[in-house]
Amino acid sequence: MRVTIEKLAPTGEGIARTSDGVGFIAGALPGEEVEAEIRELKKNFWRGEALEIHKPSPQRLSGPHASCAGCDWAHFEREAALQAKRSLFLETMERIGGQPPEVFGPLPAEGSPARYRLRSRFHVSGTGSQTVLGYFAPRSHRVEPLTDCEALSRQTVELLPRIRDIIASSGACVLPS
Repeated sequence: MRVTIEKLAPTGEGIARTSDGVGFIAGALPGEEVEAEIRELKKNFWRGEALEIHKPSPQRLSGPHASCAGCDWAHFEREAALQAKRSLFLETMERIGGQPPEVFGPLPAEGSPARYRLRSRFHVSGTGSQTVLGYFAPRSHRVEPLTDCEALSRQTVELLPRIRDIIASSGACVLPS
């Protein structure tokens, strides 16, 4: 289904209004025209995933880290993402908490520096040469292979191949969920 994204939901998904109801599309940014695959259909809304970006947002990033399964907004330009998070927070506080945005003042937001994550939870699927070490793909139990992540410390990234090889040679059989 081809849709245009109006804005972001508090969950970070893009919102599109269609004849099937309101759609929440993972991996989509405001203003984008995307080909979305419906993954879950309810009475008044649906959830999906952006399969193809026909008209990308100027804030969309590309490159190897843009699709990192461990970083929900890796495809979103840093300053635009910080502004979006601030706006979503203020909208939620007004809608749910009845608090006007002025109450919160300027709310400065800062992104995390590169390589800040000292701990992380990895998942494994497969066995032997088919062993995959990585993060779950968003909203799934499919393990996406991890070779690098801008959030992980350099020391952790350097250990990933060794960890994967040890698990692969252990004989342990890890079945996909």
